[in-house]
Amino acid sequence: DQANIWKILPGLYISDAYFYNSTGEPLEQDAFGFEWFPAKAFKNITVAGSRFYVHTYYVVKNAFTSFQPDVGGGCFPDDAWYTSTFEKDGSAQELATKTVLDN
Repeated sequence: DQANIWKILPGLYISDAYFYNSTGEPLEQDAFGFEWFPAKAFKNITVAGSRFYVHTYYVVKNAFTSFQPDVGGGCFPDDAWYTSTFEKDGSAQELATKTVLDN
């Protein structure tokens, strides 16, 4: 048996997500006009045996509605895959991450 944490994590989580720039200031708006502070996060966590999947979608508003009234906002995916050994401490090793949020 693995650590109990792996049994209670799976599910859909909805929350606000707060992003900051490299100087610690809130990322209120990026160069494309998306408002990132706050964004809405929809996170689905799946555990299948020793595999751990995290699929997140960040939904943000469009600040340039006066210039782009037909663009209401954006949706940005962030996916990660992990695997764990059958250690009792619940540790996991990241295999790969695919995100559009990496700079």
